[in-house]
Amino acid sequence: MQTLLAQSAGTPHAPPAAQPGQPPPQSTPVSGPFLTPSLQVGAWQTPPAHTPLWQSPAETHPCPAGQSGHEGPPQSTPVSLAFLTPSPQVAAWQTPPAQTPVWQSAPVPHCWPTPQSGHGPPQSTSDSPPLRAPSLQVGTWQMPPMQTPL
Repeated sequence: MQTLLAQSAGTPHAPPAAQPGQPPPQSTPVSGPFLTPSLQVGAWQTPPAHTPLWQSPAETHPCPAGQSGHEGPPQSTPVSLAFLTPSPQVAAWQTPPAQTPVWQSAPVPHCWPTPQSGHGPPQSTSDSPPLRAPSLQVGTWQMPPMQTPL
């Protein structure tokens, strides 16, 4: 049996108040409201209607009855005679497959490592002075890449 769920009644909330002593948030425009009338036909938004699911009434089912008698042998028993025709193939006993072990070469002695000679500056250190020439390109802030859905 299914029990319907009930929705509690909505409780009105007080409108939010401005925070004292702070500049307007980023989402608040500094300019005046846009008072140009819209050319679109307007309508009030309404909350979507929810249609509850309908459950059919429970019905009583009859108790299962015993099975009646069967005809013939079960499916796992063959009805025909045994197949006694000899095979033309040469027979042999099956043997498990043999696995050849992998061959490992003999160890070879290696010479000891030698110390490394002196190095120049690391790759992350520049040998040249910093570039101070201004760029001729028009600069802009980088934006994260956008993915276009297929």
